[in-house]
Amino acid sequence: MGYKDKAVLAPLEINLSDIEGFDGSNSIQEAAKLTWLEEHLLIPIDQAGFAENQEEYEAAYDRVFEAFDELEENLETNRYLMGERITPVDIRLYSVLVRFDSIFY
Repeated sequence: MGYKDKAVLAPLEINLSDIEGFDGSNSIQEAAKLTWLEEHLLIPIDQAGFAENQEEYEAAYDRVFEAFDELEENLETNRYLMGERITPVDIRLYSVLVRFDSIFY
């Protein structure tokens, strides 16, 4: 089966004006959520990656998956992290999630 036999996906078209906060009008809530992502997900991922022993790795690993649990709980009631519109916070989270399985897990 060659590439001609496979379905080709159309490029995703996103209008940046549809992304709330992309015009630089970041809210206090958005800044707080970005800080939360940094402290509860991004830093622990790095700590797991650079752990010097199993104990450090497991502590960071636990923090990462606790953050995933909190994110899942939030996304059970909201389409996006900040509500019903995509924001730069969602894009930041996506950039972590899209790489997570292949790099960190």
